[in-house]
Amino acid sequence: MEGDYIYKTQKKIITKLYDLYISRDHYNIFKLNSSRLMSNIVSDTSIFVTATKNLLIFLSEIMIAAGILCLLFFLEPTMFFFNFIIAVSGMMIIAIITKKKISKMGYESKRLRDEFFIKLNNSFDSVKEINVYKKNLFFSRLFYNNNQDIFQNNKKLHVFQALPKIIYEILGVTILAMIIIYFTLSLVGEAETITFLAVAGVSAFRLIPSANRIITCLQYFSFAKKSVNLINNEITQARKLDLKSKNNNSHIFLKTHPIIINNLSYKYPNRQDYIFKDISLEIKKNDKILVFGETGSGKSTLIELILGLLEPSAGKIQVENKNLHENFDTWSKKIGYVPQKISLIEGTILSNLAFGQDDKDIDNESLKRSIEISELNEFFDSLPNGSQTLIGPDGSNLSGGQKQRIGIARALYRNPQILVFDESTNAIDEVLQEKIIKNILNISREKIILFISHDRNLEKHFDYSLQISKSGLKKI
Repeated sequence: MEGDYIYKTQKKIITKLYDLYISRDHYNIFKLNSSRLMSNIVSDTSIFVTATKNLLIFLSEIMIAAGILCLLFFLEPTMFFFNFIIAVSGMMIIAIITKKKISKMGYESKRLRDEFFIKLNNSFDSVKEINVYKKNLFFSRLFYNNNQDIFQNNKKLHVFQALPKIIYEILGVTILAMIIIYFTLSLVGEAETITFLAVAGVSAFRLIPSANRIITCLQYFSFAKKSVNLINNEITQARKLDLKSKNNNSHIFLKTHPIIINNLSYKYPNRQDYIFKDISLEIKKNDKILVFGETGSGKSTLIELILGLLEPSAGKIQVENKNLHENFDTWSKKIGYVPQKISLIEGTILSNLAFGQDDKDIDNESLKRSIEISELNEFFDSLPNGSQTLIGPDGSNLSGGQKQRIGIARALYRNPQILVFDESTNAIDEVLQEKIIKNILNISREKIILFISHDRNLEKHFDYSLQISKSGLKKI
């Protein structure tokens, strides 16, 4: 029963955290700390659940200890004080020795576990460079050192958790010896001494293990404090997100134009410098815009603001006089987005094209159309299983250009009213790139297109260009 409750709780927390972390509300944090979020889900939920289990043990042992002490208080007051002194003295000694150290170990454990996931992700993401530059030993050493630090930290915790048993045994024997000496010097009768020692032994035999488990639970609470606080905060955020979803009365956009950017400013959290400061822009019906600028000028950030993934630090973006960030759920349905790095999931090419849709719900006509526009027909015909071909993790068995064309087809499949391309054709050869862009423009006469590229030769295909620099936006 207890185990069932514990593991159901863990499953529920993990699901809550996962839903929170992939939500738009957590997008900014996810971009900066995805490894730490993985650590929260995998490690901190386990510590939280173990702390919950310890809380149940703590409460049951408190009740057992309180029952024994109450019984002794009424039946044998002297024995009550004997056991009470042992229990309280042990707790005080152990608290003085271990509390601050174990709390510090808990914070250190959290830091090391976060570092573990960061190193793991960094290594997996850089596996090509690691092997080409022959840096296997370097990364292996970093990982080993981190793993060793985690081991040493856990080892210290186990040592501290073994202390209560040792201290209680020493205390019990010491106090018992003192009582025997006292009885001997007081010339108390042998029968009375034996009776007292027998009762003392029986009560201590049950009470000391309870006190030991209570202390062990308290120690774990100190160790788990950082993780418990973190999970509590995340669950609070998840509940707010649930409440927000239930109370969501998003405006249904009938049109997607004009998009009014009004005195918008943006800076990333915990940074002083603004990427944009008081910029304004109007994107009109059917505008086809080439967006360019130096690396780091904020091209992708502007796109993420228009998509609704990032919220402005000041100002707003409006469509139909409605703030699109306050109506993200309905606004996102109007958008097809092709990012710089195409994220492909393990599965068939078809499941990647229909992204997040069951096979039975796929619109085959829309799919066929998006494949043709993205010039994927020839590629699919060369595969033994066509669109049912399995692809490896993150499309490891596909070229960069093939990935980008799948990303383009995925966006077109939705038949969106706004198409956003964030340097999404830079891995495709020039001839094929020109062909795909013309295909997209031919079927997008009544769509807004935002196309980020460093290739100024593409300007001929667009109505105008938008240059992004530190000084702001410039329409060309």
